[in-house]
Amino acid sequence: MTSTCTICTRDQADTAYACPLCTDRAYRDLCAVVGLADAARDTANGLVRYGPGTRRTDIDAPTPGNLTAATVLDEITTTLTTWARHIATERGVDPPTGHDPLATAARWLATQLGWLRHQPCAAEAYDEIADVRRRTVRLADRPPELVLVGVCECGAWIYGRADAAVVPCRHCDRRWNVAQSRDTLRRAMDDKLLTAAQIATLAARAGHDRTRVRNLVTVWARRGQLLAHGQADGAPTYRLGDALARLNTEQVDLAG
Repeated sequence: MTSTCTICTRDQADTAYACPLCTDRAYRDLCAVVGLADAARDTANGLVRYGPGTRRTDIDAPTPGNLTAATVLDEITTTLTTWARHIATERGVDPPTGHDPLATAARWLATQLGWLRHQPCAAEAYDEIADVRRRTVRLADRPPELVLVGVCECGAWIYGRADAAVVPCRHCDRRWNVAQSRDTLRRAMDDKLLTAAQIATLAARAGHDRTRVRNLVTVWARRGQLLAHGQADGAPTYRLGDALARLNTEQVDLAG
């Protein structure tokens, strides 16, 4: 039997309410939330701030008005934890628990999409998941006062003060001696595959102009100076270490 996806109206080969493509998009949305949860929480806790004149160009403007970062974090966390509790109740299983409710709920929901796509509430759930991703990106994408140290063995990004000797991983609670572990952390970071936008965001946190870096990555790729390795959200991804190396080379050339 076939049916029509209630989200994108595509025909599909089974009777689910959401098609595989929409389900894949929801999965990527949830993975993005997991990856940005630390940065979003830092913003809510006042560990990061906007610099003068900072603005994003590829997504909606950050939430203005009377909604503080902490309020936004509470709202998006409540959205995902509510869906997690609903699904757990429907399936007769325990809801997820963890030290970071936002990341925990997002990570668990990503494992439930195969069931969720067959439920009448799939369209509503996928829409709210996409909204959580958009709001998490807006919340997390602030140039921080913290610096990027590297990537933990668990895969989480690690931030800390520029002069910190030891930094904790907020995902697995492992503590890293920055001086002793710098090579390990940096190698893991260099091997990350990111889009031009993601590379530009990380570069901005190191003091670079975000728009300029994003344009440079696009130019390098077009010239064959930076090789793509796969895709994410329909955009090509590049090895972060290769992009940063080119950026450092360009800075040396300009200085010379």
